[in-house]
Amino acid sequence: MLLKENVRIPEGTLFGSGGIRNEWLPGHHDFISLCEQKGGKLRYSGSFVADFHQILTYGGIYCYPAARGGKPEGKLRLVFEANPIGFIAKQAGGAISDGTQDLLTVLPEKPDHRTPIYVGSKSLIDAAESCMKEHN
Repeated sequence: MLLKENVRIPEGTLFGSGGIRNEWLPGHHDFISLCEQKGGKLRYSGSFVADFHQILTYGGIYCYPAARGGKPEGKLRLVFEANPIGFIAKQAGGAISDGTQDLLTVLPEKPDHRTPIYVGSKSLIDAAESCMKEHN
């Protein structure tokens, strides 16, 4: 149900990241540190849709990164979770990435293709990709 016309993601300062902090890869850890240094406010409930709604309303970024150990390919599914939210984000002036590329351009390799995800304000997606690039 459309609750508001012409929704645009503001730049904002909210950030939320899933995963276990000590399993984050260095690029993601650096990105979250950057968000904290710039006065970002943590908003993470563990509910992807609820957390993205906050980003859509107030701006910022939602992340579920690749991680050491159990989730090197990420947790969320490209077709069923990332792409639908990414489509909404792009329509609202935001962006979605796996940390290196636009997720809406990735072709799924299997029905449950999993991926890292960064979705929200365009400038924060760019900053996340820069942090990932520094460590690759």
